[in-house]
Amino acid sequence: MRQIIKEYIQTFNKTLNLPGISWWIIDYKEEPSYFHCNELMEEMFSLDKNLKYHSVSETCPIAGDYNNNIASKDADIAKKIFDDYEKLLTQENEVYCNVFPYYNEKSNKTMYFSSRALVLEKTNNGDVSVLYGLIEDITSSEEHKIELRYANDDISNLNMQLQEHSSKLEQQVELRTHELKLAKDKAETANNAKTEFLSSMSHELRTPMNAILGFGQMLELDDDKLDQTQRQNVREILDAGNHLLHLINEVLDLAKIESSTVDINREQVVIYDVLQQSINLIKPHAIKRHIEITNLVSKKEHIVYADITRLRQVLVNILSNAVKYNSENGQITLKSEVVDNQRLRISITDTGEGLTVEEIDKLFIPFERLNQNTNIEGTGIGLVIAKKVIELMDGTIGVASMKEEGSTFWIEIALVNKVLNK
Repeated sequence: MRQIIKEYIQTFNKTLNLPGISWWIIDYKEEPSYFHCNELMEEMFSLDKNLKYHSVSETCPIAGDYNNNIASKDADIAKKIFDDYEKLLTQENEVYCNVFPYYNEKSNKTMYFSSRALVLEKTNNGDVSVLYGLIEDITSSEEHKIELRYANDDISNLNMQLQEHSSKLEQQVELRTHELKLAKDKAETANNAKTEFLSSMSHELRTPMNAILGFGQMLELDDDKLDQTQRQNVREILDAGNHLLHLINEVLDLAKIESSTVDINREQVVIYDVLQQSINLIKPHAIKRHIEITNLVSKKEHIVYADITRLRQVLVNILSNAVKYNSENGQITLKSEVVDNQRLRISITDTGEGLTVEEIDKLFIPFERLNQNTNIEGTGIGLVIAKKVIELMDGTIGVASMKEEGSTFWIEIALVNKVLNK
């Protein structure tokens, strides 16, 4: 071994003794060529670190053994390593770098290495005389790259699946939206037809009903000419006729509201006055059932922004229900509360049987009557009209109730920012 080679080896042992780094050196002035490598390379590639080589192919470290240790699909990598190494020896290149996989039989595992070679000395003729190289174990890094590539492939596949699913979902949404639109149009057409029918029928029924009531009132005027039985029959005709007329008027009112032909004329309204008028209208019915009405609404006359006729209609409806569905000798309590300094809430509480959650859900459904087994008169549209009317005035209506504990119906309406003090 030449002295210069020994010095190179000593230098490499001192400076290149790093984890995962293998190095080798070849002296072509020796005959045959002399090859030396560190212990890590000897161990990794099962090489003899003091081999003698007799040909160029042999002097390519691990290349002669490479094809036996790599999968056939990567055989072109081995050929490239050898070709690049041969170019180095023929002076076409002075440095070569490669990354290559290598099957390690001991660990039964494919490892990955980065290989670099550099010419250290040349002869006077320019031929390569000393060559050295580094081989670094980059298995962990390459495996990470492979995993990342697989992960990217998986992500790409998932993105494609997501796009396909999204496209199908969009088509389903478009189809469902079209179906819903058709259903909505059909429902609106049916609702409009129903509204027109109710309006037409209400007008047709109201005309003869007014005639019946007129004849009944004429008979009532000749009260002195009637016996007791006849008087009772006339009274029943008038009571039934007035009740039926009230029902007809409610149906007609609902038809107008649903067809958006009802007029709402909002103005500043003193709520206390409207409440008192509404209480006076239902008080006779309350007296018959011995029901006490307590008005705790503030005497400060709050002013709301509403249609006074429609507001009275809503309050009378709620108060009438509080009387009809209350218990004998019961109570009705009215209270007021300012909400967020912008709205006035009027609450009407009764001491009736109360409502279940299921019954509350049906309250504002047209023609849905509760307690149908009782003799309480009604159409099942009073609260429906009240809700629609209060909403037309930008207000809200609600209820809180528990079975056997009575019910509290409330409305909220816009409050004008001033109060009249009595």
